[in-house]
Amino acid sequence: MPKFTYSARDVSGKSIKGTAEAASFQELAAAMRTRHLTLISAREAKPKISLKKTTEGRVNLTELSFFFRQLATMVSAGVSITDSLRELAAQIKNISFSSVVSELRGDIEKGSTFSKALTRFPRLFPPIVTAMIKSGEEGGNLAEVLEQISIYLEDKIALQREVKSATTYPTFILVFFIFALCFINLYLIPKFKEMFSRFDVTLPLMTRIVMSTSSFMMKNFIWIVLVIIGISTVLLRYNRTQNGRRFFDRLKFRMPLVGETFRLVALSYFSQTFAALISSGVPVIRCLGIVGKVSGNSLIEDASDRIRAGVESGGTISEEMRKHPVFPPLMSRMVAVGEQTGKLSEMFSRVNRFYRDEAMARTKMLTTTLEPLMLLGLGVIVGIVVIALYLPIFKLSGSIKM
Repeated sequence: MPKFTYSARDVSGKSIKGTAEAASFQELAAAMRTRHLTLISAREAKPKISLKKTTEGRVNLTELSFFFRQLATMVSAGVSITDSLRELAAQIKNISFSSVVSELRGDIEKGSTFSKALTRFPRLFPPIVTAMIKSGEEGGNLAEVLEQISIYLEDKIALQREVKSATTYPTFILVFFIFALCFINLYLIPKFKEMFSRFDVTLPLMTRIVMSTSSFMMKNFIWIVLVIIGISTVLLRYNRTQNGRRFFDRLKFRMPLVGETFRLVALSYFSQTFAALISSGVPVIRCLGIVGKVSGNSLIEDASDRIRAGVESGGTISEEMRKHPVFPPLMSRMVAVGEQTGKLSEMFSRVNRFYRDEAMARTKMLTTTLEPLMLLGLGVIVGIVVIALYLPIFKLSGSIKM
């Protein structure tokens, strides 16, 4: 039930302010009269909703997918959209998400459409969701579209989990690698350096290099950390600019070993979104205005905008795709077949599965390749340090025997 912030006066003329729940302004005024109060003004209090990534307020893709799955089930069973949202708001444990769902229900009860109500929360409900729901409302197949949205989100979650699981162990090894280097240079080597300083002996070249590296890190550790933080801050700010985003997205695709994987994942998101939108009845021009942003890469986003302009001028999607190297020839050929057969949605679904499987295969291959390489690198560095530290000991042992 809506909550109102009101201002009223009692029989003595004293001003009273407060909040109260009521179904409407008229009901609030009637409630005030029963308390012998005269309502002066009232406005509906909007709950403060925080969608920041906190433990309580975060709304993740899994919650969103489950919400649309339940909503699809209830709507397909004949339950009205407002009753469905009321029931779901009561079931959702995430306080922020529950408040959002309650507001959506309130907007619909006031005459808004479901898709229009969703546009109030663009951070939570992306353009693809609102476009699909709008198409479902216009086509009279809202329950089917809600089901398609839940499937789309579930597929996206599955891909993200695969990529995350494949990169977790290499990331752990990299972090361990950095900590090991810091431990060796900032603690272990200084201990040996202190021990060697007690002996009047010329240290081998390898030992002197290792000692000098450690001394440099010890003396300039704070400056090194500050420089790293400074460079990271500058790069992050540059990445937020349009030119910076294009630069880093282009660099992402050109990186050795992992660049092609980034490209395959972006193409998978692009084709998955296109298939979901087309199957929901969203016009192609509208699809092209959305799919580029979902890919997560500005190069694909720019190419999508140019393809959209070309299609508006009378071209086909496949013809316009061929003009942009970011889209592989295989993709444009498969899209051309979909256009000729009238099965564009099905063809984009196949393209999505193909590039998703390719991305997963390359990710697993990179994992099996990078893990031993990083372990080997760590072993080589540790081996060099061990040899450099023990060479003087061998030299001292030889001089003592003599």
